[in-house]
Amino acid sequence: LNLVFESLIKKTSNIDNTLRASIEGDKKKQFKSNEALENKIIKAEKIKLEVSINQLLKIKERLFPMDGLQERHDNFIPFYLKHGDSFIETLIENLDPFDNSFTIFIEQ
Repeated sequence: LNLVFESLIKKTSNIDNTLRASIEGDKKKQFKSNEALENKIIKAEKIKLEVSINQLLKIKERLFPMDGLQERHDNFIPFYLKHGDSFIETLIENLDPFDNSFTIFIEQ
């Protein structure tokens, strides 16, 4: 923008030197307008990121209630009552007691 306004000032200085103040005023207005737009973009980005962070925190709280392991917080009985013996079979098929990684089961 500076180059464009400087170019305008150079071109108009040969025509009428009093136009310089008008061009400088327009330049200031344009920069203020751009700054306001930039602030709006930053604010919108912060809101978007805040929503994403909150979603991640909710997922973390479900997987790690009170910053602990879910199996230390939730009981298997509600799952067993809902799914019956197939729940135990699913656990046996999918869990390895010697594997330290996490396994996530998704209810359908």
